[in-house]
Amino acid sequence: MSKQNQEIALAVQGMHCASCVSRVEAAVRRLPGAIACRINLARERAVVEFDPARVSANQIAKAIGEAGYPAAAENAADGASAEADRLARQQHHARQWLRRAIIAIVLWLPVETIHWLHWALGGPAQGLSWLVWASFATSTIAIVAVGGAFFASAWSALKRGTSNMDTLISLGAGVAYVYSIVALAGYLIGKWPMLPELYFME
Repeated sequence: MSKQNQEIALAVQGMHCASCVSRVEAAVRRLPGAIACRINLARERAVVEFDPARVSANQIAKAIGEAGYPAAAENAADGASAEADRLARQQHHARQWLRRAIIAIVLWLPVETIHWLHWALGGPAQGLSWLVWASFATSTIAIVAVGGAFFASAWSALKRGTSNMDTLISLGAGVAYVYSIVALAGYLIGKWPMLPELYFME
């Protein structure tokens, strides 16, 4: 680092993968006066070398925030406190996803198990049954209670004109669910004589 350049350490929220890291780096690189950017994904931290005559620390943080990743300068004197805050955020995030995973398993596993037992024992392949309604009900709850976080993240990325891993998950789950709704509704109103394959459990 040359004598006239400075470095700033920023706490960056919302980075989940290498793609997020690339977007943060790209946001910094677009700034005049930004020299280098080193990102630690695990620590949710970016260290930026910059020319203060051409760009300010606040402009760097703002550019990263506008890319969809809220950023704030770390106070060197409060390094231990910042690390404790980061760990607390990660633990809170992990607990939230653990709860979602438990809800998802409780909703899915019984229905999926009954579905395969029903198939193995030679149950009727076509027509409505209580299992169809059960899979519809549990998948609807799952789409809201579990999938809501994926859809919110995907929508946030879309508003920034980009995508992330949650976009793929949202597309897969959303297409399976919406197709199944259309297929079931069409059968109920007599648009087709046989009930198509449904993908509520998927």
